[in-house]
Amino acid sequence: MNFTSLRILYIRFVCISLVACMAGERNRCLGQEYEGKSIPAPLKTTTTYPDEKMYGSALRQMAAMERMARQHESLGLDGGAFRRHLQKRFNINATEQQRMATLAFAYEVEYRQLRDQAQEIGRAFREQYFPNNRRTPGTPLPPRDPRLAKIKAQIDALTLAYRDRVHSSLGDAGFQRFHTALHARRAQLSTSTILTGGAR
Repeated sequence: MNFTSLRILYIRFVCISLVACMAGERNRCLGQEYEGKSIPAPLKTTTTYPDEKMYGSALRQMAAMERMARQHESLGLDGGAFRRHLQKRFNINATEQQRMATLAFAYEVEYRQLRDQAQEIGRAFREQYFPNNRRTPGTPLPPRDPRLAKIKAQIDALTLAYRDRVHSSLGDAGFQRFHTALHARRAQLSTSTILTGGAR
């Protein structure tokens, strides 16, 4: 990725962050309902969005943002803006953010191994049943490959294991803050989706 591409990417990131901050100011009270509450295992939530999806998304985002920060720094640019954005979004400090980045990179490696297996199964499925991206007229739709359900279960289990590793790394108080911020963020996105009719 060259210098110009990184500058364009950074400008886009800043614009998106400004919009998110404006929306977050309006919705910041959403997270207050979680203040002071304990989160035993299994974790209590007030939404139906499962932890395996929420934590998987957060960990992948953290890995991506830390990677962008390091790319900027390798070019002599300030990569701190990406880290400060994550710290503000997830209510964590700089030390906690670096611990999370280490976990996020480790999670990403294992996640990608399982994801690549699923994608390979998907490619073989399309080649067999949808040559040239078309299904032969009159051919019944083949059943879903059972291996995909197994891989999904493995990804979910992996994500929940890393959720527990996050808990161990941050401690009870730090994890409470992080978990609360995740749910507040999820509630904010859900509210935005409703207000925009599904557009993001």
